[in-house]
Amino acid sequence: MPARYNGTIMKNCIAANFLVLLLLMSTKVFADFSVEGKLALQFADGQQQQQAFPMQLIREQGSYIFSVGSQQTRLNAPLQKYSLALILQNDQDVWVTDFANQPLNGFTLQIAEYEITL
Repeated sequence: MPARYNGTIMKNCIAANFLVLLLLMSTKVFADFSVEGKLALQFADGQQQQQAFPMQLIREQGSYIFSVGSQQTRLNAPLQKYSLALILQNDQDVWVTDFANQPLNGFTLQIAEYEITL
């Protein structure tokens, strides 16, 4: 099992970052946007969970609020890019801190017409 993850995880990490970057670049940088997403998680302990995963940038009181999933941050300027970090631990546990605070076996993220699956 660890050998299977070794090369596949890295390819999926690169593909995930590329697709999220394309999604953000396809929106108007200085305009508000809101995109609904769906996230299905498969945890390492066998549990499964589905949840909404919205991405949005809104202008409010001279600054910008960027939200992704349940996280939110206030910025002085519009966000130029967003990276999704996948961390491989011990060649078997995958961590995606933007999704959950425990290891995953896999996930499927759908945003607009894009789908990222691990």
